[in-house]
Amino acid sequence: MSAAFTNEDRQKGFQAMTAKLSPAARVRRRFLQGRTAKRDSVLSPLSAVSAAVESLTEVLAYICEKEPTLAACPENVGVVLVYFSKKGDRVKHSQVFPDQRARGLLNRLATLRDFRCLGLVLFVQERVDGSPRVSGWTKPFVWNYDDVAVMNGVLDDLLTRFGKGAWLVQ
Repeated sequence: MSAAFTNEDRQKGFQAMTAKLSPAARVRRRFLQGRTAKRDSVLSPLSAVSAAVESLTEVLAYICEKEPTLAACPENVGVVLVYFSKKGDRVKHSQVFPDQRARGLLNRLATLRDFRCLGLVLFVQERVDGSPRVSGWTKPFVWNYDDVAVMNGVLDDLLTRFGKGAWLVQ
């Protein structure tokens, strides 16, 4: 009969596995840890843009502190707001920048009738052997399986677009 793993053994295994991940994969893993909060936050345009800027700032700060080999700049990290303005409307998405452009987006969103924000899609780009590799994850504000499927569809569509050489959406 073999002995059970100790906490020290588990920690060594975790560290060995983490060391093999790329910097962008470690960032993605860090922000996907734990259970997804199953909450329903109906956000105003101001709250949605603020949450997007806050999430982007959090990722950039983490990269600066923990992954210095991955350049923490708007060219390598991005956040996209996923929303629609009325029932039956096509889902839209807009990239959020933590500068004056956020105000322009906020003004556009404030004019929409029945604005509903589903959540955020976050991206990290790194260069592997000279070519860009993009990975991402979602952060839903409204939790139901249909909306999460929509968010994942947006993530997949944007990753496909980025794979063809187009970086984050304007």
